[in-house]
Amino acid sequence: MKKQIGSWIVELTKENKLGEGGMGEVYLAKHNTLGSLAAVKFLPLALTNDQEFSKRFFEEAKVQARLKHANIAQVMDCIGDNGQLFLVMEYLERGTVADVIDKNKSGVEEKQALIWIKQVLSALNYAHQNGVIHRDIKPTNIMLDQHNNAKVMDFGIAIEMSGDRRTRTGISIGTPHYMSPEQIRNPKGVDHRIDVYATAIVLYEMLTGKVPFDGNSDFDIREAQVRNNPLPLRQRNFNISKELEEIVLRGLAKDPNQRYSGCGEFLQAIEYYEKQLSPINNQRTLLQPNRDNIAGNFSNSVSNTGKVDIIRTPITNLKTEQETRKFYKPPRLFFFLAVTVLTGPGVIVLIMLDSFFQKRYITQNELSRVE
Repeated sequence: MKKQIGSWIVELTKENKLGEGGMGEVYLAKHNTLGSLAAVKFLPLALTNDQEFSKRFFEEAKVQARLKHANIAQVMDCIGDNGQLFLVMEYLERGTVADVIDKNKSGVEEKQALIWIKQVLSALNYAHQNGVIHRDIKPTNIMLDQHNNAKVMDFGIAIEMSGDRRTRTGISIGTPHYMSPEQIRNPKGVDHRIDVYATAIVLYEMLTGKVPFDGNSDFDIREAQVRNNPLPLRQRNFNISKELEEIVLRGLAKDPNQRYSGCGEFLQAIEYYEKQLSPINNQRTLLQPNRDNIAGNFSNSVSNTGKVDIIRTPITNLKTEQETRKFYKPPRLFFFLAVTVLTGPGVIVLIMLDSFFQKRYITQNELSRVE
């Protein structure tokens, strides 16, 4: 079955269905003149019948269209047709982060997870600076382009919903698995830090393959979000470092004031963590920095004051190979020459063997004792 929506042709088939959720179904569409592809979201009729929502939908679509960022899926058009609302968005052919998580039950490889989450945080920070809060960050709203870059979609769809996050028709907006405690308790009093919380949950899920809070019903999940502490990540994935675990858990603080002040600070914390794992410089060293020292430096530099002070603490007492050579013990040439003059050939051979075994480098343990 084909349906024309403005200038777009949509085949309503299972193969063309890209996804679905509480905010409607998404289908692949083709421009009837240009032949270009797009993703068209069909909003539920229950929402489109709400005149207040319809008005806000068009207002928010204009705001979304003005968001120009490399990691935000572009809104191309918004259409009202025969009482139904449609949102036309950039088509991203590699699917969503949710698809990747489903294929990797034990979690996404750390390096890739951090690349994607940094792109998401960059997009959200940009949106917040432009006065837009997403309110529904989750893996299905993070799509991947042909270059495997993450792009956030569905900005603003729920931002102007009524105070209890429900329309007059009673359809719930938002996903309990990713909702912050204050979003559940007092939806009218939330700010951009709900996106910080949701992004931390997405990162938690990417690293472990599981969401931190689950239950048999939406009510159980909401109760867990408000009352329970998340299971430490390292209990689900022992390969995660203590430092990275602390970064994620801070984003999941129940009190918004204990989280990062915004997605920009969250992004800085991850970038700082990555720098601590990289060589301080290009010079080879014989001794490696202790990870406990890295954790201490990190915790001291990231405070609850709303800023990250990126401090490079120098690691002392490192010896390069060139410096180590200074401790090389040469053969005892003077002694060898003296014995050659005074003794016979047999003694000379013994002394040569002794000199051979005396030649060596000082080990690292001996270095530390010298210092």
